[in-house]
Amino acid sequence: MAGVTKPRRHLRSESGAALVELAVTMPLLAIVLVGTIDFGRAFRTAMIVTNAARAGAQFGSHSLTRSGDTAGIEAARDGVFSANGITPDAEPAPVRTCECVNDSAGSSGVVACSTTCSSGEHLVVSVGVTAVATFSMVSPFPGLPSNITITRSATMRVNN
Repeated sequence: MAGVTKPRRHLRSESGAALVELAVTMPLLAIVLVGTIDFGRAFRTAMIVTNAARAGAQFGSHSLTRSGDTAGIEAARDGVFSANGITPDAEPAPVRTCECVNDSAGSSGVVACSTTCSSGEHLVVSVGVTAVATFSMVSPFPGLPSNITITRSATMRVNN
């Protein structure tokens, strides 16, 4: 006996089993693939929205003059969106916040940016920027929304 072989009759009964297994698992694999692609796209969109908020805050934190340049801050934020082919949603205007701060006692609260702080305090100016975009799934899954609003904010202290 050179080797043991299966009878031909037994081989014919298993010939379609692999095809049936493939047909059963293929929809599951397709769902996993589409879900993975959607998750990656959502993660990328969230990173772009974060970077857009940071870019606007960075522009405004460059100087006291730029901290009041709302149009420039919005252009820096929206430039990140356009460079990545994303249309931003209606976004709130950048916020400029001023505080008189004492190094030992902390902040005395928000003041007008034109305020002259008292002796022992210095003016701290911050710029806050919010970026918003809507992410749409490739193939909506039951129980999950087809559109997800992604909102990110960044606040930076102005260099003065």
